[in-house]
Amino acid sequence: MKRLLTIFFFYIFSNTLLYGYTSPRFYSLENLAKGNSDIVFFNNRYGMYYNPALMDGSDQIFYLTLTDIGFAFERSFLDFSEFVLTNLLNFKRFTSNPEYINKSFQDKTGVFDMRYLHLGNYIEADIQALGIGLGVWGYNNLAVSYDDGVYFPIVRVKGKMAYSSQISYGFRLLKQLSMGISLRYWIYPQDYAFISILDVVNKIEGDDSTTLFKDTSGVFYQLENGSFDLKDYTHLSLDLGYIYYMKNIRIGFVIRDLVHVLSTDKVDKSFDIGFGYRFIALEDFFDINRIIYTFSISDLTGDYALGKKINTGMEVSWIPIGFMVGISQGYPTWGFFVRYVGVKVSFASYAEEEGDYPGVNELRTYRFGIMVGY
Repeated sequence: MKRLLTIFFFYIFSNTLLYGYTSPRFYSLENLAKGNSDIVFFNNRYGMYYNPALMDGSDQIFYLTLTDIGFAFERSFLDFSEFVLTNLLNFKRFTSNPEYINKSFQDKTGVFDMRYLHLGNYIEADIQALGIGLGVWGYNNLAVSYDDGVYFPIVRVKGKMAYSSQISYGFRLLKQLSMGISLRYWIYPQDYAFISILDVVNKIEGDDSTTLFKDTSGVFYQLENGSFDLKDYTHLSLDLGYIYYMKNIRIGFVIRDLVHVLSTDKVDKSFDIGFGYRFIALEDFFDINRIIYTFSISDLTGDYALGKKINTGMEVSWIPIGFMVGISQGYPTWGFFVRYVGVKVSFASYAEEEGDYPGVNELRTYRFGIMVGY
């Protein structure tokens, strides 16, 4: 038995730094608002996506995210819009006087490297009963920014889309220990590319020989040239999750992509650990439905700064409203929800660190969602 355990732990911690990428995750608005830190409590029926052990005792029948839209931008989006309307539409000015266009761009924005707009939308539905959950979700994200080129400004485009379906099962392994398992089928095309403004102009003017995307192995190039094959980005993964219960305390551990097949892409295993404390005495004293504190370290073996992995937050909720605050990747998060009958409206503000460590390049995102549950 000892030898089997040694082999098991050697396997799950081996090849954790393949320098590939980690699989996409579904993030609920409530958890993002409290620092994306909860992998042990969860009462909003998205727990199956964070830790399959949370399926233990699940009695939710149906849950659907009707709409979940997020947006983020830095500096002034109005300045960017004015620049587009006054310059990009004047092709002759672009092609005849590149020095003017560079100077105009610099004067208007004040910077050369700047993110203007980041848009995304989510949709999710799940059915849960008797500890078994079946869920499907998807999202599309697009980020566009400009920087100064040698002759013309360069458009930087970063796109991601993910679609996932999974079946999860949670059960009580011991009196104080729950275990869960998830089988996920997911699709994850993503790309990052540079586009010359001159190529955009030539393309619009009808030059069929112009190619916007030069990287022949990239998703954008494949889409532009009709060679995109969804099978190249299709994966099948197995996840495990555990939760240890004490009176007011829960401790959780999740192994994602323990087994990964179908695609030849390098997908790193990831490990999340979490802690949660419920203030039951305060709940009783103030007659409040729920007061919890949560803390987690995500992607424990990931090859980036520890500060980007630490998440912490709190939730205080009365029926039918709740408020959340937290810290994720070094930045504050906050949000709220309002529930009436089977409809819940949620809002979250959070940030992602796009640099190597917190404080380098914050991308603040605001998301709004409407959910229906039965």
